[in-house]
Amino acid sequence: MRSAIPRWLRLLSVVVCAGALLWTQEKPGAGQSTVKPEDEAALRAVVGQFFALYAKEDLDGLMKLWSGKSPEYVELRKTLAELFGKEDFSFSDLTLTRIEAGQGRVNMRVSVEQKTVISQSGQARNERLALALQLVAEDGRWRIWSSQTAAEEAAAALLNAKTAEEQRALLDQEEETVAGDAAVVLLQQAGLEYARQNFSPALKIYLLSLLASEKAGYKEGMAASLNNAGAIYYAQSDYTRALDCHRRSLQIKQELNDKVGISKSLNNLGNVYYDLGDYSWAFEHYQNSLRLKEEMKDQAGIAVSLNNLGSVRQTQGDYGQALAYLKQSLQITEKLGDKAAIAGSLNNIGNIYDSQGNNPQAIEYYERSLRLSEEAGDKTGTARALGNLGMIFRRQGRYAEAMDYQQRGLRLNEELESQTGIAASLNNIANLYGDQGQNAQALAYYQRSLRLNEELGFLSGVADCLANLAVTHLVLGAPAEARQASEKAVALSRQLGPPGFALGGAARRGPGPSPAGTSATSAAVISRCDCNDREDAVAGRRRSATATNLL
Repeated sequence: MRSAIPRWLRLLSVVVCAGALLWTQEKPGAGQSTVKPEDEAALRAVVGQFFALYAKEDLDGLMKLWSGKSPEYVELRKTLAELFGKEDFSFSDLTLTRIEAGQGRVNMRVSVEQKTVISQSGQARNERLALALQLVAEDGRWRIWSSQTAAEEAAAALLNAKTAEEQRALLDQEEETVAGDAAVVLLQQAGLEYARQNFSPALKIYLLSLLASEKAGYKEGMAASLNNAGAIYYAQSDYTRALDCHRRSLQIKQELNDKVGISKSLNNLGNVYYDLGDYSWAFEHYQNSLRLKEEMKDQAGIAVSLNNLGSVRQTQGDYGQALAYLKQSLQITEKLGDKAAIAGSLNNIGNIYDSQGNNPQAIEYYERSLRLSEEAGDKTGTARALGNLGMIFRRQGRYAEAMDYQQRGLRLNEELESQTGIAASLNNIANLYGDQGQNAQALAYYQRSLRLNEELGFLSGVADCLANLAVTHLVLGAPAEARQASEKAVALSRQLGPPGFALGGAARRGPGPSPAGTSATSAAVISRCDCNDREDAVAGRRRSATATNLL
């Protein structure tokens, strides 16, 4: 598996040497640029001098080669001061692989063979590094403006490319090693966007990391990119693409004999089949995932699989077996001592009692989940428990308490920048306003929730909001707006199929459950529907499984 070395260490650790390093013959194409020969000679001299001064640990001399206007200057000086004297490095075969001039600056790509020796242990490491330097002319001299790995530069160029043709052309210029390292950089960047639930940019970056991995023949990167793109398609209810991605990822993992990855792909395929209403296939995939986790003695993974099997049985109305699976999951998480996981199991058991209308038991488990989530500092679990309790209180007519819990959940979701959580909280707060006849406030909150769901591409959430807006517009005496919202909701519910509209963790308006869901609500317009009057086990499962199985 490839690993990305931190930006500064990738640059700084290449240049310790007893003297200046001679340039080797550049690779074909390196000199094909608009840089004048005399400028190229001066640029090479700066880079060579940089290495020589670094070898002497001459911090002041080294920083004179750097532009004082560079945004990297202060951090670089601090990092060098901390690094000097701690490790020994040597390098050889310094090669110019690319040089390009443009907009008053020159971009250089160099590669170098590095040997690192850890002073205390004497352990040595050899690797080939590729760096990208940008130099500017200041006061008649060339100075270094910025530095990054070649992989970082390639990743940035791919992100800035406007068309697929530009992306492919950029990859065609790259060596396989740089393309593979760029895939790692892109996977890391996409992971940050995914963690913030910025699904659209995350998806774009995962697809770029797939391209880069394919260019490099980097199968691990291909499998990870496909898996994580599939997770986003799943979150957006695009089940066809989600299935395709997870199947392709599974095939690559099987070729690699990656049992951990195979178990995750099987679990993720089970999630998709669940949402498509194919519960037998979902159950089979969860079981196969469970068997692999048991072989590997992956206790945390076993707990997730048991939770998901319980979700299937709950949906099928087999509450006894659902509870058995969930309590097994709870026992494992308690042995592991993972408070956040224990809280999740408690929440899902509470969902079973909630489904049975056993409010006292449901409240007991939700409150235990809430306490543990708060103790663990798990804001996501805390927000989930607050939402579930708020929805029970709503059904009991305890509107002040329900509003307090939903508002607290909203604030936590905002702190987490959880866009799906914010959308669900807004929808649930709107329900409370609507129940109390404050329909103007309800309308405003539904509209905010709708905008977020549309931005996320979360179609089931969009359908929920449109159904609720149809009811609210009608109550407010706007039949044309009500009909427009209802027609959109019906179209979406048909596109998603029956299981799709039941997900998302946002309750719909109305006094009681309706198995017909969004479609029935919107078709009738005046009838109120509450198909999922809580964040149910499916929603909890989706968060848990997706978070666990993101590579």
